[in-house]
Amino acid sequence: MRRFGIRAEINGGASISKLVRTATKAKTPVTCIIGKQEVLDGTLSVRLYQGNKEIGALPQSEVIARVLQAVAIKGDFKSDPASQAREAAPARALHLEASVE
Repeated sequence: MRRFGIRAEINGGASISKLVRTATKAKTPVTCIIGKQEVLDGTLSVRLYQGNKEIGALPQSEVIARVLQAVAIKGDFKSDPASQAREAAPARALHLEASVE
């Protein structure tokens, strides 16, 4: 992700539920969880702070594309990427365990 200009923080050493709780308390807008299954499948499990919504497993390339698109239009990471073009969202920082540059 850093290759694409997305500032990301990697956390580990705790249970996944504790890491998710920590990200939620920090109000991290986009959290990607990578467990054993995600590594095998080549996906990222995505959670959004807004609405405490779990998007689910997405290919890494799709997550990167959605984050970059959201930054480009100063919108939100949406479960439906086409909705970003239809909605005018207020500017806000997006995070993957941190913030997007």
